[in-house]
Amino acid sequence: MRVVIVGAGIAGLSAAWWLRRLGHHPVVLDQGPIPNPIASSFDRHRLIRLAHSEGDGRGVIIHEAFAAWDALWSDLGTRHYAETGMLMVGSRPDDWAHSCRAAFDRNGVAYDVWDRAELGRRCGYLALGDDDWGLFTAQGGALLADRILIGLASWLLDAGADLYPRAEVVTVGREAATATLADGTVIGGDALVVAAGAWTGRLLPELAPSLQPRRSVVAYLKPPADLAGLWDGSPCFLDFGRGSDMYAVPPLEGMDFKFGSGDHSRPGDPTAPRALAVDEPESLLAFMRPFLRDFDRYQVSDVRVCYTCYSPDQHFIAGRDGRMAYVSGCSGQMFKFGAVMGRRLAEAATGTLDGETLRLWARGERPLGS
Repeated sequence: MRVVIVGAGIAGLSAAWWLRRLGHHPVVLDQGPIPNPIASSFDRHRLIRLAHSEGDGRGVIIHEAFAAWDALWSDLGTRHYAETGMLMVGSRPDDWAHSCRAAFDRNGVAYDVWDRAELGRRCGYLALGDDDWGLFTAQGGALLADRILIGLASWLLDAGADLYPRAEVVTVGREAATATLADGTVIGGDALVVAAGAWTGRLLPELAPSLQPRRSVVAYLKPPADLAGLWDGSPCFLDFGRGSDMYAVPPLEGMDFKFGSGDHSRPGDPTAPRALAVDEPESLLAFMRPFLRDFDRYQVSDVRVCYTCYSPDQHFIAGRDGRMAYVSGCSGQMFKFGAVMGRRLAEAATGTLDGETLRLWARGERPLGS
């Protein structure tokens, strides 16, 4: 089958990869270069973790995601993944660590609990509160996002897929399996996949009321020389507790410490320039300052703007309509599921997975196994 794919982020390129594995012919279209530096997927890292709140079925299908990444590493011949382990800090009864621990217990996931002394010994760079404790899983860490996208694009070209950069799609035909470009060119196939991220609502207007593009900012910091050694062997952080909603990647693979905050995001237009507001870097730094020792001695090396697309309940919106399979509403969680999401989109596009099963699976309500 010839399958037209709109969007060359992690979901689109992964769908093309899986389709090619199955012997189909993917045709990938993107409004910018492939990979596209302004895509939601394009950054130095993305977290992958077992931890999801109690009742969130994605904590079950995440195991399918790890299996799909292993298949990709095999095909690429390299592993763009740093398994650092994943840590959450808790102190208050409403901290996320409590809900994730309950989910681990329900799902049979192994974890370790670090008391304050152990947390201080392992993470000497933290500014700890009296009641802080840690919830740690050895599995999980940082997917090296830009390297993955570059590797996927190269693999696809070598495998004979068609990649069309700077091909802006303005309309899609779900029954005809077509994509119409801004210059009027119509590209058709036997099936269609829409994986356009924050731009999905423009192509599928019926989904637009359920999709909210959001603008967020991440910062990269260089630790002071006398503290750099404390970061050796550090886990990634999913949450720092105390109501912080902060995540972080330690210095690794020659890259600086990175962090972001879910609270530091707002609705935005993904077509807008990626310019920072004057006060934006400092307002983001203020979120992290309470959690690191000698924070003001860290040097800011980069601050980046990115867009993701949120759904009302922060679960994926996916399905099949006519000859079209689609996914959106990642709420910042697409990359960790990218390889397996590509597989499921490929299966839906080629008719081996029905739309309702895709919808339920994407919500974590119907695991399919690896």
